Amino acid sequence: MGAYNALPGDINQDGVVSVLDMLYIVWHIMGNIELREAQFTIADVNVDLTVDI
Repeated sequence: MGAYNALPGDINQDGVVSVLDMLYIVWHIMGNIELREAQFTIADVNVDLTVDI
């Protein structure tokens, strides 16, 4: 299997942007989880070095 090419917003890297990806963002904002560096980069869709809604 080849390397994953990041789809902006696809935090769980399953190939689609879905409500589950949104839940990861909400959980991160609430402090329930900490995104890994790669997840943070994918979640920062407007490249402002923050993950927000």
